[in-house]
Amino acid sequence: MGKTNAKESIAMTIQVHSTSPVLSRTKGLSVPGKSFLRLIGVTGYFSQVNVCLARGKSLVVGRSRRCSVSLQETPAYTNGDAAKIRKEAEFRKVSREHFKISFLHPYIVEIENLSQNGTYLDGKKVDRILLSDFRTKPHDISFGDGQEMRLEWESSGG
Repeated sequence: MGKTNAKESIAMTIQVHSTSPVLSRTKGLSVPGKSFLRLIGVTGYFSQVNVCLARGKSLVVGRSRRCSVSLQETPAYTNGDAAKIRKEAEFRKVSREHFKISFLHPYIVEIENLSQNGTYLDGKKVDRILLSDFRTKPHDISFGDGQEMRLEWESSGG
């Protein structure tokens, strides 16, 4: 394999409007004195997604372009054959609005299922759950058919 350029080696960062709760971040960059939740795509269409969520904000993950993190804005979708992908069962198993993550308090994160297809946290089906251990332990969120994202805590100190 040949050399990859910097754009290829950094996971895709969702670009959003400045009023959005999601902060645009790329690998290796940090904001001094700030802490964030990082949602990283592991498998499926979301595998190159990497977004951060600020305290007091929420984001919705799903198929719809209205979602904070939309399947239709992932590299797998935008760089592929969109018409073909829309017909795949894997695409249809991701609901328009599949789940919501809210960073409620410095020590509380809420994950809420918004889909009849289900959302799984660390392998267990959840409807709504409050997490208090996210600062010490990453969590895996599975949804749709083969979609997985990891929720991690990131603190740049002071």
